[in-house]
Amino acid sequence: MKTCRSYIAWVCLAASFTINCENELGLSKATEEQIVVTVHTGISSFEIYAIGRESAGARKIASGYEIRLSPDGKSLLYTAVKDGQMDLFVASIFGDAQPRKLTQNQFSDSDGQWSPDGATIAFQSGPDGSMNHVWIISKDGSGQRRLTTDTTGFNHTPRWAPDGARIAYRYSCLDDARIYTGQDELCIMQLDGSEKTTLLTGKFELLAWGPGTGALSLQSDGRVSLVNADLCTTRPLVQNEPDSAINEIAWSPDGVQVAFTRSADLFSIHSDGSGLQQLTHFTSGSASAVAWSGDGEEIAFAQQGALYVVRSDGSGLEHIAAPAGVREICWVPAP
Repeated sequence: MKTCRSYIAWVCLAASFTINCENELGLSKATEEQIVVTVHTGISSFEIYAIGRESAGARKIASGYEIRLSPDGKSLLYTAVKDGQMDLFVASIFGDAQPRKLTQNQFSDSDGQWSPDGATIAFQSGPDGSMNHVWIISKDGSGQRRLTTDTTGFNHTPRWAPDGARIAYRYSCLDDARIYTGQDELCIMQLDGSEKTTLLTGKFELLAWGPGTGALSLQSDGRVSLVNADLCTTRPLVQNEPDSAINEIAWSPDGVQVAFTRSADLFSIHSDGSGLQQLTHFTSGSASAVAWSGDGEEIAFAQQGALYVVRSDGSGLEHIAAPAGVREICWVPAP
């Protein structure tokens, strides 16, 4: 859940290796499951590739970042800058159709999120990437509507509730000079923008809603906490360790576990706080970009920009041939 700015600021340290990777060439088979990755290729350049689990090679899907898999597993929503304008695009993962531009705004649109039924997309939009408001739009590009109205701060990072009836988002507070104060509010609202409720106030990031749960996971000062949106309660899930901040988090498909990367390694923990397990044991580097397989049996992650897969019990660590510089991961089941 990083913004474009954080991607640009991150220095690419990934080791280089050779891979058979042709632009727009379908090397991976459309009948097998895919791991889709965003790869950092320059100061502000990102490419999206689909990598088959069984076949060798990778297939370029598009140029962009902030990849989000549709609920039916067939389409990829992403952010891209074309002709100086930041917009949302939709690309077919298994087909040959060209990516389709979804938004047509004068402002910068980013951080698109599919609704649970795949019919609607929430996103943030504002001038010069300032993330002023949360909007929704139908998947065909129609019915665009702004949900937030507060203009004294930034409304951004929208996340759908599992039932699709509400949207949670971050509200970043600004002072009179419109400078970020360092304080955020975790808010939730109905799809018409009404019944806004503030769940907590503080400084946090990495906002994600657990599948089939009423809990939101967020990171604050290197710790992961769970917020019950219905009860307005917060409890810690993973405590910070000295010089070992948590980088990325991902819920398992059934909402029972949370995988996260900390320092060089991948970890998992049950959502009730039990069963903390270190799944990998690298001696150096930085782990990031984590995603679960659809059956919850495997986890893909990036380590020093290289792509790996490990079973959820920590066994069977496998290096997957992929372009160097992996930043984001989506696991796509076979059609």
